[in-house]
Amino acid sequence: MANSKRPPSHANAPIFYADQPAGMAFSPQVTRLTFGIEDDDESSDFPRPVVSVVMPTDAVITMVRDIMEVLENDRFKDDMIKKTAQMAQSFADGLQREVSETMVPAVARKPASPASKKRLPKPSK
Repeated sequence: MANSKRPPSHANAPIFYADQPAGMAFSPQVTRLTFGIEDDDESSDFPRPVVSVVMPTDAVITMVRDIMEVLENDRFKDDMIKKTAQMAQSFADGLQREVSETMVPAVARKPASPASKKRLPKPSK
């Protein structure tokens, strides 16, 4: 008998990456949401569909309300701003580090020029 006190694990659920919605179809009973990715060749103005999810329309409405509640939450917004700033700082710090010869032993490197030792300005907050 399954333990009903724990939510089911999502570990085995398939994961799909999508850049954006590619289509939606609504009816009173079910809604189909199709997600897609942008093709690199830019031959189309529309994303290439990669997965569709069909679920009861009332469940979609509940999900949209839940998403809006999260996105309108000031604590969530502040946390996302903080995490984005930390990510930007981490990226800037990573660009400032020089790759040591031990990390890339098979590559012959020119001596560092004075211009390559300039530090990038820290992003403003």
